[in-house]
Amino acid sequence: MAKRLATVYVKTHIRLTEAEMMQFVDLFKAYDIHIQVRVYDNGNHEVVMENGKGPDVTLNFELQHGAYVFEGSLCFYEPAPDNAMRKAIAAFKGTAVAQRHYRNFMIEYCYERGRVVSIIERRFDGTEQVVYRYRNSFLHLQELYERTDIEADIARTKEEINRLLDLRRQADPGHIAELDAKLAELSHRLFVMEA
Repeated sequence: MAKRLATVYVKTHIRLTEAEMMQFVDLFKAYDIHIQVRVYDNGNHEVVMENGKGPDVTLNFELQHGAYVFEGSLCFYEPAPDNAMRKAIAAFKGTAVAQRHYRNFMIEYCYERGRVVSIIERRFDGTEQVVYRYRNSFLHLQELYERTDIEADIARTKEEINRLLDLRRQADPGHIAELDAKLAELSHRLFVMEA
């Protein structure tokens, strides 16, 4: 199995209540990560993860409308803080783009509201492959239901059939076969659209 070199959270957004802030800190402590929390006069919190094997990671939470909001980038070289951050994003419905770097490739995870919505493998030779993409079936069906272009196409087809029937009544016997062929094609098309 390929060894992960680092995980970079390129864009991260987490919004926490005061109670959730304590849960956030406890989550990292459960992974044996030493945490320091500094509280400033303006209410902002600075969460520092001390990492003995690499640089410390600092998250600056700004107090906004009674909630603590972190927006920024992070880099982890060890799996424990990376796993804790992944769990925190899921638990607290965060949004993030996480890039897990390996020797010859990178895997990018996109999170929305705590859920993985896409996983893309990017090779350093420029190729990429979509491993997973979330598709909300309910929204897709609702979009199809709300589309009106099919109804408009059905109306146009019915108008064309009526026009050809009027032409058929007045046509000479040599053109009736040609009109019947067009009517059969349009009738089939109408049947498919209405089904």
